[in-house]
Amino acid sequence: MAVRAFPGGLMHTGGSIADTASSAPTGEEDDEEQKLSAFPSLVFAGHTKPVAHAIFCAGDTKVLTASHDCTVKLFDASTGACLQTFSGHKGPVTCAAASRDGSRVITGAS
Repeated sequence: MAVRAFPGGLMHTGGSIADTASSAPTGEEDDEEQKLSAFPSLVFAGHTKPVAHAIFCAGDTKVLTASHDCTVKLFDASTGACLQTFSGHKGPVTCAAASRDGSRVITGAS
């Protein structure tokens, strides 16, 4: 599973071209894949199940993702590198947030 960042939003993918998107590419093309490939993107890979939530944090320098694989991951927003994995939930993680300075993370799971 991966999360793609593009100007104006995040796109969460899980095996298809796009499962959900926080904002959609615009254009007249009928081919969804062609529309998506026109956007500069960065892939945040590492989750093994769908991503339920993703948010920019720490002054937009990092991306925090919550997944149905029971983990939360913190990525570098400019490189896509996974900086840290938070584990311990017994169920899918559905939300996550970070403190303003990025020093603390709070998560929620079902």
